[in-house]
Amino acid sequence: MSASIERSATKTLPMMPIRDVVIFPYMLTPFVVGRKSSLRALEESLAGDRKIFLATQRDAAIDEPSPDQIYGAGTIVHVIESLRLPDGNIKVLVEGEERARVVSVAVEQGFFQATVRTSNLALEPGPQLDALVMRVTTLCERYLALNRNLNYETMIAAIRVDEPGKLADTVAANLLLTLEEKQALLEIFDPLDRLTRVAAMLEDRVGNAPGTAIHQETDFPAAPERIYEILLDATEFAAFTKQPAEIQPRPGGKFKLFGGLIEGRIVELVKRRRIVQAWREASWPPGVYSMVRLELMAHGSGTRIVLDQTGLTEDRWDRWNADWQSRYWEPLRRYLGR
Repeated sequence: MSASIERSATKTLPMMPIRDVVIFPYMLTPFVVGRKSSLRALEESLAGDRKIFLATQRDAAIDEPSPDQIYGAGTIVHVIESLRLPDGNIKVLVEGEERARVVSVAVEQGFFQATVRTSNLALEPGPQLDALVMRVTTLCERYLALNRNLNYETMIAAIRVDEPGKLADTVAANLLLTLEEKQALLEIFDPLDRLTRVAAMLEDRVGNAPGTAIHQETDFPAAPERIYEILLDATEFAAFTKQPAEIQPRPGGKFKLFGGLIEGRIVELVKRRRIVQAWREASWPPGVYSMVRLELMAHGSGTRIVLDQTGLTEDRWDRWNADWQSRYWEPLRRYLGR
């Protein structure tokens, strides 16, 4: 598994130093521009193709940083919206497009003009890359379950990203990291190295977080497509559990099971193969979720369900390790054996 340069280019753009934030490609960010030099750089961008190079200051307390007080790697962004405020400042919404490294910086007409070099690298597909993407996706699910203050929708969107470089950047932009850690990730141009580093950061944080995981493997006398159908159909789910169920069988869809005891959202569906849920007891504090992954594997003439549940606290582990059997698997086996 290796990366190769697909396209490299040198560009000259107006440059704006930014404080206390690292902007990644694909990231939407609103902020207010107030410094005279930054306003001039922004106006130059708006008068042209609306592209501008943003790089983070090493010290946010400096009002007018010199080029050597700004990190040497940043992001070329597109200015989507701009609004001049009554005080003369401009509020903008930008979208990151690609990372770039500074070649040189000049001062022209009162603002920085930067010559930057971009390098877009392509990854060779293969089983190792697929395994790394799956590893990051799984770790991201666990991280989401353990960090209630994160933006749920943004992180779920990150999990659904298939392109490895974009996955790494989207996850990195939403991890709870220091500015220095985020800048270090921005400076990794190789998408394979970047994704590997993101995986290590996720493992470090998930591994040190409180909680307990459940892993179960249970066999059923029915094909994977039949099991998949039953678990996502509200009528059949209610029939085998003998309790009311509401299920919206699509990514992002909500569910309520066992008469409202369990609720959540569907994160991912792979037809006949996988169901991933952000799952919670209705009595838990708002925003607290456990992640549930159900893998449906053909096994002999039937199906093996591989359950992995993360984000449970220790006091809930004993209960749900038993309840998956008594509430889900034993009734499902009886239902199939009618």
